[in-house]
Amino acid sequence: MLYKMFQKYNNTKFLLLNIFKSLAFGILLIIPTTICSAQNQGIPRDGKLLRSELWRPFDVNTAKGDFFVSPKGNDNWSGTLPEPNTTNTDGPFATIMRAKSAVRELKAKVYLPKGKAIDSRYVGTAYPFSKGKDIVVLIRQGFYSLAEPLVFTPEDGGERVETNLPSGAFEWHHLRDNYVTYAAYPGENPVISGAISVTGWKKEGNVWVAPFNHGDVSALIANGKKQTLARTPNSGYFTLRQTPASSSEIPFKQGDIKSWKDMQNNRINILLRWRTAYNSIDKIDEKNQIAYLKNPENGPDNNNGLLVVPPRYFVENVKALLDTAGEWFFDKEKKKSVIFRQTAFQILITQIFRCRRLTNWFNLRETKIILFEISGFMD
Repeated sequence: MLYKMFQKYNNTKFLLLNIFKSLAFGILLIIPTTICSAQNQGIPRDGKLLRSELWRPFDVNTAKGDFFVSPKGNDNWSGTLPEPNTTNTDGPFATIMRAKSAVRELKAKVYLPKGKAIDSRYVGTAYPFSKGKDIVVLIRQGFYSLAEPLVFTPEDGGERVETNLPSGAFEWHHLRDNYVTYAAYPGENPVISGAISVTGWKKEGNVWVAPFNHGDVSALIANGKKQTLARTPNSGYFTLRQTPASSSEIPFKQGDIKSWKDMQNNRINILLRWRTAYNSIDKIDEKNQIAYLKNPENGPDNNNGLLVVPPRYFVENVKALLDTAGEWFFDKEKKKSVIFRQTAFQILITQIFRCRRLTNWFNLRETKIILFEISGFMD
């Protein structure tokens, strides 16, 4: 009995001792980490150790820019200043593409190859560098037009480096991730887009006209707002007069569709049961109130066309439909964009853009981890 009591006492003592040790060890770990996190507030992030370091999201307010891009910049400058100097001999870059090549050049300087391992028994990793740094590109307020998407590959991103820092009691070569970040300059909202600025506006009667020789126009943006392509009705939709006799006919109600002038580039948007069809009107029979489509609208497997459920529709891209402020029309034959009866147009004409059809304004290619960040942009 005495032996069992002594054994129970010893086990309890051992358990309490282990709990105390665990708590003490936890305090030793937690307190420095908390202090470290508090101390890091306001300090720019420069990489992250894979272990023993808390994740810190990118903070543009504390980040130090390596390169800057601005509409006031010049790609022949160093790109290391946020704005042009007083002599206008140095300052930011003008394009993101130039900043991209500068990042590669800087990486070649700041990423150092690793040397001999501290412990000869250490096998090592496949990562070739021992030291690097985060690289930050800050984009100033402005509109950045892209003819094609920006493409970033692993060479444009950060690297995982094999340091000489301890990773355990008898282990070394702690791994660290360094990042490349493209961010909006603090407090600013740069816009990156596939649009082209439209200039040279002149008033002709009650419309404003500008030349445009860059192909088709898919959208017109003024002061950040998409304008309405000339259409009828001006809002909402028309409905059919009756069920179509074929998948090529739109039986319209009196006055909804007319034989307007210059209809060669018209478009009709048809809202079907499970999809929206984009077609064009080939000819119009005003007497019998039937518009004939250029292509039959049968739908996939002939089961989602005009004859299934009577659709709603509207017609657009006809010059004769320019009847409301904010509507526009692209005269493909005369290469002119037209915006109609726009108020305060003297202000708007400095911020009007034609949109290209870019699915994405940037692409990340290949499957390798490239430690790349995008922060704070509008598109």
